[in-house]
Amino acid sequence: MELLLLGGDRRMLYTAGRLSALGHSVRLGEFAPQPGFSELRFVPHDAWRQAVRRSNAVVLPLFTRGAGGKTVIQSAFADEEITADEIAEEAAPEQPILAGMPPEDVRAAFFGRGLALLDYFARDELAIANAVPTAQGVLALLIEQLETAVADCTICVTGYGRCSHSLARALRGLGTHVVIAARKKRDLAQIRADGYEPLPLDELTAAAPAFDALVNTIPAQTITAEILASFRADSLLIEIAGAPFGIDADVAKSLGLRYIYAPSLPGKTAPKTAGEIIADTVDNMLKELGCI
Repeated sequence: MELLLLGGDRRMLYTAGRLSALGHSVRLGEFAPQPGFSELRFVPHDAWRQAVRRSNAVVLPLFTRGAGGKTVIQSAFADEEITADEIAEEAAPEQPILAGMPPEDVRAAFFGRGLALLDYFARDELAIANAVPTAQGVLALLIEQLETAVADCTICVTGYGRCSHSLARALRGLGTHVVIAARKKRDLAQIRADGYEPLPLDELTAAAPAFDALVNTIPAQTITAEILASFRADSLLIEIAGAPFGIDADVAKSLGLRYIYAPSLPGKTAPKTAGEIIADTVDNMLKELGCI
């Protein structure tokens, strides 16, 4: 099967290598040839449109906002910005397009043309496997940014999903006092049963002065101005949730708090692992679609 991986970061190099090992014919578009990856095939810079048309399926990375405000694919190794609309113009209805967390305007651009757009980040096998390198990336940030040893810190994690589970286990292993804030009584009971300190979200304002750091995993704005005003000036806030995000970043910055928006951590701290997870997920999806 002829696959085109268009744009992305170092993860896509490893995704391509793994998919090739699984028997696919893979090309990388909008990538300058990279040292150490001579076995991969790279599409010439100006030929990505033809490559889309000639492929059986296209794999796209995460998206971002381009210089003109339009949604473009993330592309760490190319100067050109490629919009979702441009890709949709070249794709065919029988051609599966597999993308990373496509925003609503991207979905509209593809579905409006009758194109099949599938989100590989929505798959359970990817989300579960990706939680571990995500936790590793958060740990690296905490160790780098905190001026106190992580073992001596009290760190709050908001939400109790897959990433929170992995991060909480890693922090506890280092001796950190882990507080997990959640809304549902069921989650709070599970947090206690798992050996962490549970905290109802509506009590976060009163508890905030005790935290050396907070890591948000909830993709809904729960860390409001009132809560942020309760944090110590030396507290560290890390956002790893997607839009609409959990921390009011503008308020955090206006209060002089240390705020870090940290998307795509696996791609930065463990690109090989993250890329191979994407490849296995894409392979599973193509099998289910009957493409293989």
